[in-house]
Amino acid sequence: MRRILFTLPILCLLVLPLHAEEALHGSWEGGFVDEEGNDVTVRLTFEPDGVFRMAQEVTLGEEFQSVIATTEIPVEAITIDGTGTYEVEGDKLRVDIPELVMLIGDRPFLDVLTEVAKALAAFAAGFAGISAADYPAFEANFVQEFLGEVEQQDFLAGFSDEVTWSVDGDTLSITAATEDGGEETIQYQRAADAGTAVSETSWGALKAGSLR
Repeated sequence: MRRILFTLPILCLLVLPLHAEEALHGSWEGGFVDEEGNDVTVRLTFEPDGVFRMAQEVTLGEEFQSVIATTEIPVEAITIDGTGTYEVEGDKLRVDIPELVMLIGDRPFLDVLTEVAKALAAFAAGFAGISAADYPAFEANFVQEFLGEVEQQDFLAGFSDEVTWSVDGDTLSITAATEDGGEETIQYQRAADAGTAVSETSWGALKAGSLR
């Protein structure tokens, strides 16, 4: 009997983390405004088998819209979907999404962004007095630098590093470190599960193709 009583606390320590993780299972919805002033709505799904799904819609703000206004290329929102895995250790949460599917309308995000970059290159070349002979090299460098600032981790809704999580009723709080050394907490509300079919693609392949 003493051995059984001694063992019970150990069993509780093993079982409690599992019960805590179960609170995370399911789908959650929330939103925030990113550092560039874009409105972001997010749906997160944590499946019991360790699969993690993220779906976002980014409505571009005035700062980006003002940059591309001269191109007359309609870019209002980006849809982003990704499937990966997640790991929980106490109140720490880590996710890994190998690839993201990013679209503007029904077109790959980087294809549209490349068109924007080329249009901006032509606009800049006119002001800089770039000759026709020098323009191909100027455009290539301009596009490469423009796209070089776009990285997949910028679209992971703060999940690029380990975050802290907690669930209170139907509210999931995710706290992540900010670039200035502080912390930011985003809250998500529990939502009904709904599957989303996403075609697989490679961020690297998209980016390489856009630089051709």
